[in-house]
Amino acid sequence: MRNEEESILIQIEHIFGSIVGNTHNVPHVMEWVKELKEKCILTKVYDISDELFNIVKTMEDIVLKGKQGEELRRLLYPYYNEACNVLYSISNKRLLKLQEELEKTNIEDFNIIYKDEDKLIVAGSFDFAYYHELEITFFEVDFIQCPGRYFSVKKIRFATEEEVKQLATTSYGNHGGFTVCFEYQFMGEGEKDKFFICAHEADYKWETVFYYNRENLQPDERIADWVPKDSPKR
Repeated sequence: MRNEEESILIQIEHIFGSIVGNTHNVPHVMEWVKELKEKCILTKVYDISDELFNIVKTMEDIVLKGKQGEELRRLLYPYYNEACNVLYSISNKRLLKLQEELEKTNIEDFNIIYKDEDKLIVAGSFDFAYYHELEITFFEVDFIQCPGRYFSVKKIRFATEEEVKQLATTSYGNHGGFTVCFEYQFMGEGEKDKFFICAHEADYKWETVFYYNRENLQPDERIADWVPKDSPKR
């Protein structure tokens, strides 16, 4: 799970956004380009630093040609989109890995346990009466289309291009970031239930979180924050 402070991936996305949103101020754009070069070095852990650096260098070359304003924005915007796709590929890889791990478990029930203006946490469990074993955290959530707090899931994946287009029409707007699809299908080949979350980063953690007080907690076990600390231990 990423740290509570804003992750390097979202920091970089914000700077790319500042560049294409302020092309009337070329000196500021060049300052952000310089900052991006420095921050791209910090993404080596994700193996995307070379891709991002090449995008930044291309944007810098365009700026140095003397364009500005709306014309400069038009030239830079495709590279902003390309950079976002590179950044979002990290969340996609995480969710692909999570799906592989989920298929080895009996977890199909999910619950939105936390939401604020910065993040949303979805818990997964085989028995929500006593604990949950998985937390998926979405950062900078732009849109949610779920039936409520509780829903069942067979597959977690990035939404298809067609699903994203359809979602934009039904939700009356375009959403930033990427779109994740929570998919559930009953027995047979019938229609699938699909729920969507649009966000800018996703991460997950396996940890057994108990809904009651207990002793002798093992590694990767903890008591849920809402359990009274003075409640009887089992």
